[in-house]
Amino acid sequence: MGKKIIFISLYIVAFLFSTKAQGIEYFFITLPNQYISQLSSGQRQLLITNVREGKKDSSVVNNYGGKSTLVRFNEKTEFIQVKLSSQGNFSAKKFTMPDSSSLFAMGFWLCSPACDGDLAFFHEKSMKEATITEILPTIHISDFFNEDSLAANNLKKEQIDTKFDANFIHYELQENSDDIFVYFDNETYLGEVAFKRWKKMMKGNRLILKWEDGHFVKDEVSFSNK
Repeated sequence: MGKKIIFISLYIVAFLFSTKAQGIEYFFITLPNQYISQLSSGQRQLLITNVREGKKDSSVVNNYGGKSTLVRFNEKTEFIQVKLSSQGNFSAKKFTMPDSSSLFAMGFWLCSPACDGDLAFFHEKSMKEATITEILPTIHISDFFNEDSLAANNLKKEQIDTKFDANFIHYELQENSDDIFVYFDNETYLGEVAFKRWKKMMKGNRLILKWEDGHFVKDEVSFSNK
């Protein structure tokens, strides 16, 4: 009986450790270097250790000689955010799929000063990048514009994607919700005066994506105060 109790106890401990290991800390540390070349696995672990030890300066010197700082680490909501450099940002979050498996999201954006970035998803079991079109809807510049306002200016929504010589879009994962914020930052790129005409035709510069049954759907668009 004693051996059986010990076996069961060890099984429970192993199970709990395995569950914890598959959290956002596990993803952040084991993410292949090709996705976050600024920081080695050891440097990422050190960032978390510094925060857990309450160090005033939780930053480390990254692979390019600059400073990377852990900005947010929330084990309860499975979220992490790192300031990779003065311009570069990284965040990651864990989502639960309908079959109870996990999906990890990784966002990266660069601001200089307009912000531009990308988003990727990874399956928990294989840690391989998921097909993004199965999870995320295609984002169009027209999503941020009011169709009636465009029509009043003799424009069709399909034309908007070609009206700018560059488009700046980035994604921000949220610490306390499963929403993803998609930002259209062309005003920063063009300047307030140059962008004034376009802004009058917009619904906003921030599109919210809602997590529903293993994928995201487009929700409201509004102007952000950021």
